[in-house]
Amino acid sequence: MIIDEIYRNFYRYIYMGLRVGPNTPARRSSANTETLDSLKLLLGPKLSSQPLVLQGLMDRFELKNGIFTSKDYNGRRPFLDNDRIFCFDGMRSSPLIIGSLKDLAYYTVWDAKVMGSKAPLLRFGDLSYLEKYLLIPTKSGKMVFLSDQHTHALYGLALAKKLGITNGFSALFHIDEHIDNEFPNRTHSRPNLDDLAGVAILCQEKLEITNFLSPGQTFDRNNPLLFNDTYYVLTGYSNKGIETTFISEPSGGLGGMKLSIEKALEYINACKEVGLKIIIDIDLDYFAAYFGESSDKKLTKESIKKQMSYEQNLQFVLAIAKKADFITIATSPDFFKSQQTHAREILERIINNL
Repeated sequence: MIIDEIYRNFYRYIYMGLRVGPNTPARRSSANTETLDSLKLLLGPKLSSQPLVLQGLMDRFELKNGIFTSKDYNGRRPFLDNDRIFCFDGMRSSPLIIGSLKDLAYYTVWDAKVMGSKAPLLRFGDLSYLEKYLLIPTKSGKMVFLSDQHTHALYGLALAKKLGITNGFSALFHIDEHIDNEFPNRTHSRPNLDDLAGVAILCQEKLEITNFLSPGQTFDRNNPLLFNDTYYVLTGYSNKGIETTFISEPSGGLGGMKLSIEKALEYINACKEVGLKIIIDIDLDYFAAYFGESSDKKLTKESIKKQMSYEQNLQFVLAIAKKADFITIATSPDFFKSQQTHAREILERIINNL
């Protein structure tokens, strides 16, 4: 009875504009009502029927000039990464908004490496970074978090848990050309994953590609974080029947399973049978080899097509994404240069399929 009453009050707060508690006004302002109505229209009927999703998004996003913009991703930051400099007036600002594929827009910058006083810059070519990170509601009621740098996926995972879409008892399937989390123990102190503003700063300023997943993995089943089981589906594993235990460091580290793409569906179904939520974490550079852009010289267009055709591989990814409770996608311009052509086409096919 107590739980029923709590939920009933929560429902009234979200849907009817009533504030429950002593000495509080009975009605929310008309401006907030209009904001909530706009958000529900943007999310669609399935997502807007979930009170935790509505409350979480109302807490973390504000309506600015008709766009729901994250309170956590408003800061400008330099186009810098160790000894490389991305030259676009020295700064970038990629706010996170709730939107759709229509909101896709890019910074076109050039990528250079500092070589020393005699040859100060080595130019690699143009790169396309996202002007806006996107939280995309799909027609089936799923949510997709889109960033360019993969390290920002941790924020998407923390947000998904805050919204009640996932919980600590979740399985994460990492679909990527690279395993990424090679050195999970080389990370910063365990962050407060309920502090979304703090997680955003961590993603923007501190996390590296070698450790960005580790802050979210549960090792103590009595203290769930963002996910517990981890599966790595890597380029070049297709049609090889791979299902191998992976330990990233001699001292233990993150651990998990390496899987072929065709094995991933079997494991997803098994995870769902025992009640785990499914998180699909996609890096679009998983497909880079099909276009001759792999960072691994062994993964040529010819070698990857012998394993599995591009279309067949994409169909596996589409089927896997449909099984997900939450999806993160990184465009990874450093490793997949064809951002506004091939990468965009793949992105659109994945999201339009959900």
